[in-house]
Amino acid sequence: MSDFHVLHTGNKLDRATVAFHVAIPDENNSASPAVNLRTALSDQVDSLVVSQVPWLEADFASEYAQIQNGEVAEHVEVVKFSGNDSDANKVLAMDNRHTALAISVVEEARNKLKFWGHNRDVV
Repeated sequence: MSDFHVLHTGNKLDRATVAFHVAIPDENNSASPAVNLRTALSDQVDSLVVSQVPWLEADFASEYAQIQNGEVAEHVEVVKFSGNDSDANKVLAMDNRHTALAISVVEEARNKLKFWGHNRDVV
């Protein structure tokens, strides 16, 4: 699995649109009955638009399947940097953003899907 895919850069070379891929832990939520986070996430993946990366299905089929299965979440955003930065520093900025997202995307999934699939009758 790739940690990210660069979709395009700005004309001034001061930003890049990046599709970050973050592994989702194999754990259950707080629903009753409990639902695996990956299952809950896969239920929310749009079958028509699994990824914003146009070449993912053809070139990275297993990674594409991981997104469909909820094992990986895709987060697309623009990463800004100085147009004067070296290419290595621009890549480092994207690496650092992935490191931060590896924590926040998982926490967001846990919070968003905390009660996904919860069923209850109040008596």
